[in-house]
Amino acid sequence: MKSPRVAFVLLLTGCPDYGFRDGNEQPDPWPILQIEPSELNFGEVAQEGRAEELLVLSNVGDASLLIEGVRVRDSATFSVEGEGLQVWLAPGESLDLPVFYEPGSPLDEGTLEITSDDLYGPLHEVSLLGSGLYPLLGVDPDPYDFGDVVLRCGWEKTFTVQNLGEALLRISGVVHSGDGFALTEVPPLPVELEPDESIEITLLFDPERTGTESGNLSFETNEPLGSGLFEQTGSGIDPNTIVQTWRQPDGPWERSDILFYVDQSGSMDDNQDNLSSNFDQFIGTLDEFLSDYQIMVSTRDEGCHNREIITAETPDAESVFTSAVRGGKGSFTEAGLTIAREALARTGGGECNEGFGRDDAKVMLILVSDEPEQSRSTWSTMMGEILALEPTASISAIAGDVPGGCATASAGYGYFEASMATGGLFLSICDDDWGSNLQELAVLASAAPMEVFPLTGRPVRLSSIVVTVDGVENYDWSYDEDGNAVVFPTELMPVPLSWVEISYDLGCDG
Repeated sequence: MKSPRVAFVLLLTGCPDYGFRDGNEQPDPWPILQIEPSELNFGEVAQEGRAEELLVLSNVGDASLLIEGVRVRDSATFSVEGEGLQVWLAPGESLDLPVFYEPGSPLDEGTLEITSDDLYGPLHEVSLLGSGLYPLLGVDPDPYDFGDVVLRCGWEKTFTVQNLGEALLRISGVVHSGDGFALTEVPPLPVELEPDESIEITLLFDPERTGTESGNLSFETNEPLGSGLFEQTGSGIDPNTIVQTWRQPDGPWERSDILFYVDQSGSMDDNQDNLSSNFDQFIGTLDEFLSDYQIMVSTRDEGCHNREIITAETPDAESVFTSAVRGGKGSFTEAGLTIAREALARTGGGECNEGFGRDDAKVMLILVSDEPEQSRSTWSTMMGEILALEPTASISAIAGDVPGGCATASAGYGYFEASMATGGLFLSICDDDWGSNLQELAVLASAAPMEVFPLTGRPVRLSSIVVTVDGVENYDWSYDEDGNAVVFPTELMPVPLSWVEISYDLGCDG
C-alpha cells in the first residue's frame, strides 16, 4: 500500500492540465460594464414638460458584453427608451441610452436597473432625481369674515387670486358653496396666470336669515393636488336693530402704557407712513396729559416689542417709532388681537416686554389695520383673554369704516367691536387727517370716563334708541343728531368699568 504523500505526487504528475498556467499565458477575457454618469439629475422641469438625459453604457472589458435588460423601478415619472432591451457590446463599444422625466411632484426619485453579464455582478443601479415646477393658487384674504351684515343689505368683497407657484396656472372654473354667498364678478374663464400674476373676483354676502353662515371658494385648476378650499364667514343680523356695547373707562390715570400693533401686509405701506409722520402730534398731545408713559410697537407672532420701549425721555422718539412700525411680520399678520395678547403675556420678569403693563398705569392698545381682525378665535374671546391679563386695558383701532369700508380698506370688524366694548376709540383708516385721530387717542390715554358714545349707524327713529347701564335701562341721556351720538351729563355719566349698551333701529343705509 502506497503512502498518501506518494499518492498526491502521482495525482499531480498524472494530470498535468488542471488549469495551472505558467507565467507566460494570458488570462481569460471578461466583459466589464461602465456606466456614465452614475446618477441622473434632471433638475427643475415644468409640470407638463418632459426632460431627457443620456446614460452611456460602455464595455471596457476585453470580451463581448451582453446587456440583458434595463427598467425603471419605484417611479412612474421616469422612463427609459427600449425598456427590456437586450444588446451585445463589443469591447470598446458604447450605447447611448435615453432616459426621460415627466414631473409628478415637487420632488421625484426613482432607480434605473441595468442587468448584464458584467464581470463584477449582474445588477447595476442608477439613481434618478427630478424636481417638478408646479402652479400654486392663493387667495387673499383667506380666511375672510364679512362680519355682521343686515338682512337683505348685501355686502361685497373683492379677493385677489394669485399664482404663488413656479409654473403656469390655468383656472378653468370657480364656484362658491354656502347660503347667502354669490360670486358677482369673475373674469372670463379659462384664464392662465404666470407665476406672481393675479386676477380679482368679487363675492357678495347677502344673508337671508339671522345667524352665522359659512362657505368656501373652490377652483378648478391644473394644480396636481387641487387648489383646496378658501373659507368665508358672515353673520346676518336683524334689518332693523343694531346693538353697540362699551365699557366705561376707569380713569383718569396719571401713567399710561401704550401698545401699538400695526398690520404688516403690503397694502399697509401708505398707512404706516401716515402713522409715522403724525406720531409727533400723538406725542405732543400725550405730553399735555401725561408725564409718565411707555410706548411700544409689536408686530410679530411672539409679541416682543420692536426696537426700544419709548418714554418721555427717549431721544428722537419719532425715528424710533418709525423704525418700529416696519418691524417685520409673522404668520398672524392681520390678527392684531392675537399679537396684542401675546405682547401682554410677556411683561413679567425676564420676559421680552418686561416692565410694560405697570400696576399703576393705564394700559391702552391701538391696533392699526386695513382688514378685519383675523385671529383664530372670535374677537370677544380674544378680548376676554386680553382683559384677563390687563383688566384696565382699553382697545382702540384705526381701521376701515364699519359697515362699508372704503376704497383702500375693508370694514374693520372685530377691531370695531373690541374698541366699543372696552371704552376705546374706533377711528377711520380712510381719513386724510391722521393727526387729529392720533391726538384723540392721546387724550384717551389718560382714560377719562366717557360722556359721549358715538353710534356707528344712524337711528331710523329717536324712539328706537334704548340705553342700558350694567343691564338696567337708563334715561339720563340725550341724542346729539349732528354728532350721531348718545350724550350723558357729566354728573350722570356711567361709573368707571360699567357696561353701556345702546340699541337702535337701523336700515340698510344706516
